[in-house]
Amino acid sequence: MEIPLIKELSEKLQKSEAFLKFKEEYPDAFFCAGFFILNFKADTSDFSLDYRNDKQIFSFKIPVGESKNIFMETSDIFEKQKPLDKINCDVQVDIGDLKEIVEKSLMENNIKNKLEEIIAVLQIIDNQKVWNLTCMCEGFTIISIQIHSETSGVVKFEKRNLLDFVKK
Repeated sequence: MEIPLIKELSEKLQKSEAFLKFKEEYPDAFFCAGFFILNFKADTSDFSLDYRNDKQIFSFKIPVGESKNIFMETSDIFEKQKPLDKINCDVQVDIGDLKEIVEKSLMENNIKNKLEEIIAVLQIIDNQKVWNLTCMCEGFTIISIQIHSETSGVVKFEKRNLLDFVKK
């Protein structure tokens, strides 16, 4: 699976026709989050970078490979929704580093289930730029991890089982 750097995704986006038209129409919009899905079991990945202004969030899905086009989805911001803060793409811990950090955390927490998928969001939480991860492992194990984007330190680690979410 090819996993690009966030900076590479951002540069590809900023050169695209879709983004150039977007910035003409919404010059005040800013980068607020990155959303990435790494599926190791199926050997697939999805990458999107999110921008926002006061009223809307604009999600740009960025395909890996030159032949595919970037496309944008828009959603409204609700009044009670917690606003996403402005961030930059400069990180010490990049998308490709996440699997190794998660697997190390699994070992340290005596979890032997094989990692199958990571859903990763790069965002500001409590004034820190962090990777907010939801990880799916074999045996319906779900791991929630927050990783500091500069130090790779684990800020939060929580193990759940999919069956915990099923009501009896």
